[in-house]
Amino acid sequence: MIWNDGHIPLDWSLQKLITKHTSKPYNPDIANTFFRAGLIESWGRGISKIIEACVKEGLSEPIFNTDLGGLFVEFTARAISHANTVTKSSQSITNKQKSSVKII
Repeated sequence: MIWNDGHIPLDWSLQKLITKHTSKPYNPDIANTFFRAGLIESWGRGISKIIEACVKEGLSEPIFNTDLGGLFVEFTARAISHANTVTKSSQSITNKQKSSVKII
C-alpha cells in the first residue's frame, strides 16, 4: 500500500482518476521538472500505466482510495508457491546426477 498526501482535484471522483482524463498535477512545478527531464512521457497517463502494468503481469488492478487527506494505492501481490520451488530444485539435482553418470 502506498499513500501520498497529494489531493485529486475537488471536482474529480476516483472513477475519473482511473479513466482517461486531463492532467491536473498537485504540484505543477515538480511535474514540469520531471517532464522536462524526460521522466514523464505525457500528461495524465500515470494511473492508466500503473493499471496496465498490473494487468500485464497477471495481477489484479490496484485499489485506489482517498482518505486521510491523501491518495492510497493498494497492490495485491502474487502468491509464491513453495511447492514449485522444491520441485524445480529436485529436478535440478536429478538432472545434475544424470549428467554425472554420463560423464563417468
